[in-house]
Amino acid sequence: MITREDVQAVDSQLVELVNSCRGQRTVVVDSHPVTIEEFGFRVTLFTKKQLGALAPDVIVCLYANAETIIERISRNAAGRPMPSHYEIDLHTQLQCQVASIYAIETGASLYYLNASCSPDDLLGNFMSVTGIGSPNNK
Repeated sequence: MITREDVQAVDSQLVELVNSCRGQRTVVVDSHPVTIEEFGFRVTLFTKKQLGALAPDVIVCLYANAETIIERISRNAAGRPMPSHYEIDLHTQLQCQVASIYAIETGASLYYLNASCSPDDLLGNFMSVTGIGSPNNK
């Protein structure tokens, strides 16, 4: 069982890495603070201090409808159990709440992107809202 202390240690390492790269290159942090566990849901947020040190410019929360998620898990479960429609919907709502909290705490811009589209369209939408690939961004 991964403990809260384990998560905080890895999150601290992430903050150090992000800060060492800041200003040199674009950094994208892929965070999954809400997980579906056997007992229900677990949420392991960045601490307020870690979030402040990360200082994101933009927060992007991906979502997809339950049918898309079920189809993708069916194609490649990678050890994940199949959640119910209800669990998928609740999981998505909880992830969106976390993204909102992070945006409120940091003042970062927040975008919700529908990930039910093709990977190429999603990447284009992501790059558009984050400014990655624009002349002003490395």
